[in-house]
Amino acid sequence: MNKKLSEIILDMIQPYDDGDHGHVETLISIATLTWNMAIVPDEDAKEIYKSMRNISKDEEQKQILDELIDHFTQHKLSYYNDDKRVIVDFKFNGNKLDIASSPFVGGVLKTCGEKTKIGRNDPCPCGSGNKYKKCCGKNE
Repeated sequence: MNKKLSEIILDMIQPYDDGDHGHVETLISIATLTWNMAIVPDEDAKEIYKSMRNISKDEEQKQILDELIDHFTQHKLSYYNDDKRVIVDFKFNGNKLDIASSPFVGGVLKTCGEKTKIGRNDPCPCGSGNKYKKCCGKNE
């Protein structure tokens, strides 16, 4: 069974979670961007990385950010290397994390409703955690 992206991201940040809502939301942002960096083409990944590092001018914070990116990347590649869902948005209310994702097939971001070869009992490629027939495939 595929694990929900929200559960995966929460597992990734768990060692760094200090319970502070703002800190956790920042960790989630870094983890989701890092997740996407591991999937998209190298040029796009470099742009994401550059924009993340430009947020701070403090070298110590940049070093901490690099360590987080390295940890999250290793986690993604070690445990979820075949998972090609790109995170397009997330909402965190302090108790629950909701993630919107889309499949990244052949270097192209797919959206729900686009034709792909998906079995009706396969997990929906939108990342909802539901079977395809109960989600995006219910109108087919």
